[in-house]
Amino acid sequence: MHTRIKTLSLLLALTLIWSPFPLALAADDAIVAVVNDQIITLRELHDYLNAIYFQLTSEGRSAEETEKIMLDYEINGLDQLIEDKLLVDEANRKGLEIRPKAIEEKISAVKSKYPTEQEFLDALASDGLTLTDLRNKITDQYK
Repeated sequence: MHTRIKTLSLLLALTLIWSPFPLALAADDAIVAVVNDQIITLRELHDYLNAIYFQLTSEGRSAEETEKIMLDYEINGLDQLIEDKLLVDEANRKGLEIRPKAIEEKISAVKSKYPTEQEFLDALASDGLTLTDLRNKITDQYK
């Protein structure tokens, strides 16, 4: 049953991604999964994939390696996003907290890959992310 739901979710997501332009605009709000009491929209899936891409490029991975990893995430990204949400929910339920210093250290490590802070911010913006988005993503990864 779980596999059937994942398959249907993936088919829905793919249909919405390749739909005509006007429908695609409305599709960003399309619900592609529900995890506990949280919904996952197609837009959230796109943002998730953009964040993964940003992380890979900021780590200095080769274009070929990044492309290979992103292909896997495009195929399995929804499943991974669902799993991430389940892990974050469990961490929150257990009251786990992440030290803000650890998050800032990770952000500093990512920033250090760029010659200037403006180039770092431009790279974030080009991937549709804000510094807050990056901070939230790092927080979720630590949980």
